[in-house]
Amino acid sequence: MMLYNINDLTIGQALDLYGEFSEIEAAFMCEFLEPGDVAVEVGANIGSLTVPLANAVGEEGTLIAFEPQPVLLQNLCANIALNGLRHIRRSTPPSAIGKDPSACRSWTIPNRDSSARMGSAPGKTAIRSVSCNSMTR
Repeated sequence: MMLYNINDLTIGQALDLYGEFSEIEAAFMCEFLEPGDVAVEVGANIGSLTVPLANAVGEEGTLIAFEPQPVLLQNLCANIALNGLRHIRRSTPPSAIGKDPSACRSWTIPNRDSSARMGSAPGKTAIRSVSCNSMTR
């Protein structure tokens, strides 16, 4: 079960029209995971890959999902809850992955909520950057 923005011209549209997004990619990634594994997903978006990855590691495993875009993170959290996945650690507050803990700026393209850009443009939303190691301890 997936909640998505109907105005999303990428993932949302694929879910609406086909009932899936990146099903082949998800199956490929799941080939490398076993129950009990720890997996890290960087750029989890709304969770279209998060849900199958979390199912692959099972409740005895852990999936750490990073999503820097606040609106997408809210949607991701909703999809995690809708699917009853309690073994996922999320990047809250919204976090990007970087070498050093710092802040970067992000923005979302209007009407394409699954697409976003990261950069240092002034006046945009400040997003913290964390190292992957800090989340896996």
